[in-house]
Amino acid sequence: MSASHKGVPSSNKGRRHSVEQNKKMSETNRKRWENPEYRKRMSEVHMGGPGFWTGKKRPDISGRNSSTWKGGITPENHLIRNSPEMDDWRRQVFERDDYTCQSEICKYECKTLHSHHLLGFAEYPEYRFYVENGIALCKRCHDEIHSESRRRD
Repeated sequence: MSASHKGVPSSNKGRRHSVEQNKKMSETNRKRWENPEYRKRMSEVHMGGPGFWTGKKRPDISGRNSSTWKGGITPENHLIRNSPEMDDWRRQVFERDDYTCQSEICKYECKTLHSHHLLGFAEYPEYRFYVENGIALCKRCHDEIHSESRRRD
């Protein structure tokens, strides 16, 4: 966006297309799909053809070749939290708690579970991977526990 347009609201902000404009756009889109070349190109994109990201790493722009490379420094906390040991600990906590929120006050339908360290991750590194030091909580209860501890500090 050019500097002259920064802070200028869009002329279409809060407005909707008219019925006539919607019909025109629909017709244009229909005509596009009638074109066999357009259809082929779109199906190639969606089926893994040119222009489709396959999920494979790109060595030419990954690791040391990345523009954001900072010499291989990754904080220890990040390495531990994303380690296979942490994944195993989390899975064992969830299995023990039968994949349900263990909060005493929970009255919500749990959709997203979090694993919570009863003895703090940072304060008690020796207990990080003890299953007895973990509890399964829904996101709402987990956020509530951490907001209470921030209020006390």
